[in-house]
Amino acid sequence: MQENLNINFISEIKSGNRDVFQLFYRAEFCNIVYFINKYIYDSDSAKDIAQESFISLWNYREKLDDQKSIRALIYTIAKNKALNYLRSNFIQNNSPINEELLINYNSLASDYVSNNIESLELNDIISKIYESLPPKYKESFLLSRKAGLTYEQIAERKGVSVKAVEYHISQALKIIRKKLAKYNIYKYILLFILISFLTFVI
Repeated sequence: MQENLNINFISEIKSGNRDVFQLFYRAEFCNIVYFINKYIYDSDSAKDIAQESFISLWNYREKLDDQKSIRALIYTIAKNKALNYLRSNFIQNNSPINEELLINYNSLASDYVSNNIESLELNDIISKIYESLPPKYKESFLLSRKAGLTYEQIAERKGVSVKAVEYHISQALKIIRKKLAKYNIYKYILLFILISFLTFVI
Protein backbone atom coordinates (compact mmCIF):
# COMPACT_ATOMS: atom_id res chain seq x y z
CA MET A 1 0.00 0.00 0.00
CA GLN A 2 2.77 2.42 0.91
CA GLU A 3 4.60 1.78 -2.35
CA ASN A 4 1.41 2.34 -4.33
CA LEU A 5 0.78 5.55 -2.46
CA ASN A 6 4.11 6.89 -3.61
CA ILE A 7 3.83 5.60 -7.18
CA ASN A 8 0.22 6.54 -7.96
CA PHE A 9 -0.68 9.40 -5.68
CA ILE A 10 2.26 11.78 -5.30
CA SER A 11 1.14 13.80 -8.32
CA GLU A 12 -2.38 13.99 -6.81
CA ILE A 13 -1.01 15.35 -3.54
CA LYS A 14 1.14 17.80 -5.49
CA SER A 15 -1.95 19.08 -7.29
CA GLY A 16 -3.82 19.55 -4.00
CA ASN A 17 -5.98 16.43 -3.78
CA ARG A 18 -6.99 16.43 -0.11
CA ASP A 19 -8.56 12.95 -0.21
CA VAL A 20 -5.31 11.37 -1.40
CA PHE A 21 -3.35 13.36 1.17
CA GLN A 22 -5.66 12.09 3.91
CA LEU A 23 -5.09 8.54 2.69
CA PHE A 24 -1.34 9.04 2.93
CA TYR A 25 -1.77 10.68 6.34
CA ARG A 26 -3.74 7.73 7.70
CA ALA A 27 -1.24 5.23 6.29
CA GLU A 28 1.85 6.92 7.75
CA PHE A 29 0.83 8.99 10.79
CA CYS A 30 1.28 6.24 13.41
CA ASN A 31 4.58 5.20 11.82
CA ILE A 32 5.88 8.76 12.09
CA VAL A 33 4.73 9.06 15.72
CA TYR A 34 6.50 5.80 16.57
CA PHE A 35 9.67 6.94 14.79
CA ILE A 36 9.78 10.29 16.64
CA ASN A 37 8.89 8.86 20.05
CA LYS A 38 11.90 6.52 19.92
CA TYR A 39 14.05 9.63 20.41
CA ILE A 40 12.02 12.11 22.46
CA TYR A 41 10.18 9.79 24.91
CA ASP A 42 7.01 11.91 24.92
CA SER A 43 4.07 10.46 23.03
CA ASP A 44 1.98 13.66 23.11
CA SER A 45 4.86 15.74 21.75
CA ALA A 46 5.60 13.03 19.18
CA LYS A 47 2.01 13.27 17.93
CA ASP A 48 2.29 17.08 17.77
CA ILE A 49 5.54 16.84 15.79
CA ALA A 50 4.02 14.27 13.43
CA GLN A 51 1.01 16.53 12.89
CA GLU A 52 3.27 19.52 12.19
CA SER A 53 5.29 17.40 9.78
CA PHE A 54 2.23 16.54 7.70
CA ILE A 55 1.14 20.18 7.74
CA SER A 56 4.57 21.17 6.45
CA LEU A 57 4.35 18.51 3.75
CA TRP A 58 0.94 19.79 2.66
CA ASN A 59 2.23 23.37 2.55
CA TYR A 60 5.22 22.17 0.53
CA ARG A 61 3.11 20.07 -1.88
CA GLU A 62 3.46 22.31 -4.94
CA LYS A 63 7.23 21.78 -4.87
CA LEU A 64 7.06 17.98 -4.64
CA ASP A 65 9.19 16.11 -7.15
CA ASP A 66 7.32 13.26 -8.85
CA GLN A 67 10.59 11.30 -9.01
CA LYS A 68 11.22 11.48 -5.26
CA SER A 69 9.77 9.40 -2.44
CA ILE A 70 7.03 11.12 -0.48
CA ARG A 71 7.62 8.65 2.36
CA ALA A 72 11.30 9.59 2.57
CA LEU A 73 10.29 13.25 2.55
CA ILE A 74 7.82 12.97 5.45
CA TYR A 75 10.42 11.09 7.52
CA THR A 76 13.02 13.75 6.75
CA ILE A 77 10.65 16.54 7.79
CA ALA A 78 9.76 14.67 11.00
CA LYS A 79 13.41 13.99 11.78
CA ASN A 80 14.33 17.67 11.42
CA LYS A 81 11.40 18.79 13.56
CA ALA A 82 12.29 16.23 16.25
CA LEU A 83 15.90 17.46 16.23
CA ASN A 84 14.67 21.04 16.68
CA TYR A 85 12.44 19.87 19.54
CA LEU A 86 15.32 18.15 21.33
CA ARG A 87 17.63 21.09 20.75
CA SER A 88 15.23 23.71 22.04
CA ASN A 89 13.60 21.78 24.90
CA PHE A 90 16.30 19.58 26.36
CA ILE A 91 19.85 20.04 25.15
CA GLN A 92 20.09 23.60 26.47
CA ASN A 93 18.45 22.55 29.74
CA ASN A 94 20.73 21.64 32.66
CA SER A 95 18.50 18.82 33.93
CA PRO A 96 19.96 15.40 34.87
CA ILE A 97 18.25 13.82 31.84
CA ASN A 98 20.35 15.92 29.47
CA GLU A 99 23.02 13.30 28.84
CA GLU A 100 20.57 10.62 27.73
CA LEU A 101 18.67 13.00 25.48
CA LEU A 102 21.90 14.30 24.01
CA ILE A 103 22.69 10.71 23.04
CA ASN A 104 19.23 10.48 21.44
CA TYR A 105 19.83 13.74 19.59
CA ASN A 106 23.13 12.47 18.22
CA SER A 107 21.52 9.16 17.28
CA LEU A 108 18.70 10.89 15.41
CA ALA A 109 21.20 13.14 13.63
CA SER A 110 23.42 10.18 12.69
CA ASP A 111 24.18 8.79 9.25
CA TYR A 112 22.43 5.58 10.30
CA VAL A 113 19.03 7.29 10.45
CA SER A 114 19.74 9.27 7.28
CA ASN A 115 20.69 6.08 5.46
CA ASN A 116 17.49 4.35 6.60
CA ILE A 117 15.45 7.26 5.24
CA GLU A 118 17.48 7.14 2.04
CA SER A 119 16.61 3.44 1.73
CA LEU A 120 12.91 4.36 1.66
CA GLU A 121 13.56 6.49 -1.40
CA LEU A 122 15.59 3.75 -3.06
CA ASN A 123 12.83 1.21 -2.40
CA ASP A 124 10.21 3.52 -3.85
CA ILE A 125 12.34 4.19 -6.93
CA ILE A 126 12.77 0.45 -7.44
CA SER A 127 9.02 -0.11 -7.05
CA LYS A 128 8.26 2.64 -9.55
CA ILE A 129 10.67 1.10 -12.07
CA TYR A 130 9.11 -2.35 -11.58
CA GLU A 131 5.63 -0.94 -12.16
CA SER A 132 6.75 0.67 -15.45
CA LEU A 133 7.87 -2.63 -17.00
CA PRO A 134 5.69 -4.23 -19.72
CA PRO A 135 3.57 -6.98 -18.08
CA LYS A 136 5.37 -9.88 -19.82
CA TYR A 137 8.82 -8.65 -18.75
CA LYS A 138 7.64 -7.60 -15.30
CA GLU A 139 6.18 -11.01 -14.44
CA SER A 140 9.33 -12.91 -15.37
CA PHE A 141 11.57 -10.35 -13.74
CA LEU A 142 9.70 -10.29 -10.43
CA LEU A 143 9.43 -14.08 -10.28
CA SER A 144 13.21 -14.11 -10.51
CA ARG A 145 13.94 -11.01 -8.41
CA LYS A 146 11.36 -11.32 -5.65
CA ALA A 147 10.30 -14.97 -5.63
CA GLY A 148 13.82 -16.26 -6.26
CA LEU A 149 12.74 -18.72 -8.96
CA THR A 150 15.20 -20.08 -11.51
CA TYR A 151 14.68 -19.42 -15.21
CA GLU A 152 13.60 -23.04 -15.60
CA GLN A 153 11.00 -22.72 -12.83
CA ILE A 154 9.67 -19.47 -14.32
CA ALA A 155 9.44 -21.06 -17.77
CA GLU A 156 7.50 -24.01 -16.38
CA ARG A 157 5.12 -21.76 -14.45
CA LYS A 158 4.45 -19.50 -17.43
CA GLY A 159 4.35 -22.27 -20.02
CA VAL A 160 7.12 -20.71 -22.14
CA SER A 161 10.67 -21.64 -23.06
CA VAL A 162 13.70 -20.87 -20.89
CA LYS A 163 14.99 -18.73 -23.78
CA ALA A 164 11.80 -16.66 -23.62
CA VAL A 165 12.32 -16.07 -19.90
CA GLU A 166 15.94 -15.08 -20.52
CA TYR A 167 14.77 -12.63 -23.17
CA HIS A 168 12.07 -11.12 -20.93
CA ILE A 169 14.53 -10.57 -18.08
CA SER A 170 17.26 -9.18 -20.33
CA GLN A 171 14.76 -6.72 -21.82
CA ALA A 172 13.57 -5.77 -18.32
CA LEU A 173 17.16 -5.02 -17.32
CA LYS A 174 17.67 -2.85 -20.40
CA ILE A 175 14.60 -0.80 -19.48
CA ILE A 176 15.75 -0.58 -15.87
CA ARG A 177 19.24 0.63 -16.86
CA LYS A 178 17.72 3.29 -19.09
CA LYS A 179 15.40 4.55 -16.35
CA LEU A 180 18.21 4.53 -13.79
CA ALA A 181 20.18 6.94 -15.97
CA LYS A 182 18.16 9.88 -14.60
CA TYR A 183 19.36 9.22 -11.03
CA ASN A 184 22.77 10.21 -9.73
CA ILE A 185 25.63 7.71 -9.87
CA TYR A 186 25.50 6.83 -6.15
CA LYS A 187 21.87 5.82 -6.38
CA TYR A 188 22.46 4.11 -9.71
CA ILE A 189 25.07 1.81 -8.18
CA LEU A 190 22.93 0.96 -5.15
CA LEU A 191 19.84 0.37 -7.21
CA PHE A 192 21.60 -1.81 -9.73
CA ILE A 193 23.06 -3.95 -6.93
CA LEU A 194 19.65 -4.28 -5.30
CA ILE A 195 17.89 -5.08 -8.56
CA SER A 196 20.52 -7.39 -10.03
CA PHE A 197 21.57 -9.50 -7.04
CA LEU A 198 18.70 -11.97 -6.89
CA THR A 199 18.04 -11.77 -10.61
CA PHE A 200 21.11 -13.85 -11.41
CA VAL A 201 20.94 -16.32 -8.55
CA ILE A 202 19.81 -19.23 -10.69
